[in-house]
Amino acid sequence: MLTGHVETTFVDETTFNALHNAAASAVPPEHAGLGRRARKRALLAATAPRRDRGTPEDVAQFQGPWAGFAGEVAPLVADEDDTLVNGVAVVTDAADAAAAEAATAASSAVGTRSRATGRLGAGGAPESTRFHGVSERDYQGRTYLSVDAELPAVLSQADHVPETRLPQRMVHCWTGHTKAVTAMEWFPGTAHLLLTSSMDSQIKLWDVYRRRGCLRTFVGHTRGVKDISFRSDGLFFLSAGHDRWIKQWDTVTGQCTARWQTKRITNMVRYHPNNPHQFFAACDDGAVHQMDVRTGQTVQSYDQHQAAVNTITFIDEGRRFVTTSSDKAVRLWEMDIPVVIKYVADPAMHSIPAMATRPGGSALIGQSLDNQIVVFQAGKDRFRMNRKKAFKGHLVAGYACVPGFAPDGRYVVSGDSEGQIWFWDWAQGRHLKTLRAHDGVVSKVLWHPHEASHLASCSWDGTIKYWA
Repeated sequence: MLTGHVETTFVDETTFNALHNAAASAVPPEHAGLGRRARKRALLAATAPRRDRGTPEDVAQFQGPWAGFAGEVAPLVADEDDTLVNGVAVVTDAADAAAAEAATAASSAVGTRSRATGRLGAGGAPESTRFHGVSERDYQGRTYLSVDAELPAVLSQADHVPETRLPQRMVHCWTGHTKAVTAMEWFPGTAHLLLTSSMDSQIKLWDVYRRRGCLRTFVGHTRGVKDISFRSDGLFFLSAGHDRWIKQWDTVTGQCTARWQTKRITNMVRYHPNNPHQFFAACDDGAVHQMDVRTGQTVQSYDQHQAAVNTITFIDEGRRFVTTSSDKAVRLWEMDIPVVIKYVADPAMHSIPAMATRPGGSALIGQSLDNQIVVFQAGKDRFRMNRKKAFKGHLVAGYACVPGFAPDGRYVVSGDSEGQIWFWDWAQGRHLKTLRAHDGVVSKVLWHPHEASHLASCSWDGTIKYWA
């Protein structure tokens, strides 16, 4: 009489083979059924005979127990005058050996530097550029970086600060990118050019005043570009992509002059404001790496954060800098010293994925993911969070919408996740105005440094809009 029940089940092939072969014998099938002594005799019979061991009297030919098996091919051993090619010793003369040794040493040195810093020479991802204008130089030989008489005179006045007012309408829309626009920067000093990056892996340089078209396209990343940053003179800029590459570009020629490969994604890159030969990279590994462009080496690493570093903001004329991270903490660093000198954290704080500096450097604002913009006082003697002042009303939870200031510091401006641009009064903290700007998240808003009411906004809808 049978008892019990049967259930239908499914077992994948890997599990079935593991259970089926769990008790299988390790003895080869041809030896199955033989006893221990019989298997030993069979194995000894199948063993290849050894070579002649020689006699102890013949010192040169004596092998003893170290004699090899018949038919065995011994590997060649490289002498001092030999070089190795694919692991095989190749005998060369003294001159060839010296040249090979020098090449091997150089290759080893380059390989060590690549592993340490991620610097890559020729052979990286291909870069290309395309000029979209009529001529790269005018009749006087000037490039598009120069400001001529056709442009407003205020662009050449570095100390000019306009009395700002709120913009009223859109005056132009650039539509060259095919995916979300991630970052944008004014050309340093004059702001007559606008540099943008996008998730379509391209970087574009736009003419703001003349024809308002695209002047040059930079292609060199295999994935979306995360951040861009101009050098203080505008001749070069950095780009950081989701492909874990940081590249330096010539703004005039469009050529890639240097490249670095990182182990983690870089969220932000910034040149040092006083040293154009060094830049800082905020990475997902919780560290900020200070790099030297000339040598490709890491000068210093600041690795006190417990999560991805989101922003780098220089204060006190470049002698100190502030970092924010996904660990919800804000840290203040002294230049070239990898020790935190100020730590700001609170259980009620949220992550700050974007920061901006007020003109004059007296304060910083951070886009907090709890739908408010928080304020930090950044004096020379102290750095602290101003808990009595905040700018609220917009929705940014989950998005790194970069806020900004008017050139005179009178207004605070920010985009939100619903495609709107918000304006607040800095002194009173009141919400003043909202513009319906884009069809997607407004990733960044930049006020023109020389115009009273001109600002640019970029969005996930792939457009860049100019307001006045």
